[in-house]
Amino acid sequence: MRTHGVVLADELEAKLREIEATLRQATDAQWRAVCPSEGWPVGLVAFHLAFHMERPAGWLEDALAGKPPFEFSSAETDALNAAVAGYGILPSKGLVLGALGGAWLRMRAALHALTDADFERVALIDRSGGVGEPKVATVRGMMRVVMRRTDDHFASIRAAMASVA
Repeated sequence: MRTHGVVLADELEAKLREIEATLRQATDAQWRAVCPSEGWPVGLVAFHLAFHMERPAGWLEDALAGKPPFEFSSAETDALNAAVAGYGILPSKGLVLGALGGAWLRMRAALHALTDADFERVALIDRSGGVGEPKVATVRGMMRVVMRRTDDHFASIRAAMASVA
């Protein structure tokens, strides 16, 4: 019987393979095209996707190791994204594809290590709301966000690439 983590890993891998295939086909003009949702070039959004796999993989590893939940802050994440975008450097396609592949290997290993019961572990605490109680995210909830945001970023990449096709 396949665990929920293995099933989720297969779903995410299929998404990432489609993203990789799309990125490999990108022309230089498409790589530089600005994504409508983020306001960044395709290459930078693709790099962000790799980071988007790397961070949650670490949070999963910590949850499995019994460490305290990650204290997430959208303000800190926004500042990190702004700093990376502010450098004005467009990563190469090879760098991005390598980073995406490496991040995926880490995420896959973490997902494969999960038991079905592990999906109810607390993975992070989101204090982004400021006032009131922080939001607690289980592994299941966090992975829903990872999947949704992956889809959102990929849709933005496809739109930008289509605009210069």
